[in-house]
Amino acid sequence: MLRSFKNFGSRLTAAPVHNFATNEKAVKLRMKAVDSIRKITKAMKMVASSKMRMDMQRLNGGKDFGMNFMQKIFQNDAYVQAKTTPFVPKKILAVPITTDR
Repeated sequence: MLRSFKNFGSRLTAAPVHNFATNEKAVKLRMKAVDSIRKITKAMKMVASSKMRMDMQRLNGGKDFGMNFMQKIFQNDAYVQAKTTPFVPKKILAVPITTDR
């Protein structure tokens, strides 16, 4: 049941070592690449903020679009106007309702 761990250390492998910046030229190249990535990222952020600002202006301009919409429709509809005018009867009929007693 018990395993032997005699050769366990020989089976381990070392983690890969990346030799970034082994000489001065490689360091300068790497710094230049990082700098250009930083510039691209900054430009992308500026474009995104500009798009966001334009979208917010567009949304703010249209937020009151549907306010009082139904009221305006009913004010301009001829059928609704005819039905909402008060009805004034010409004659009044009174019908008394009583019991037999």
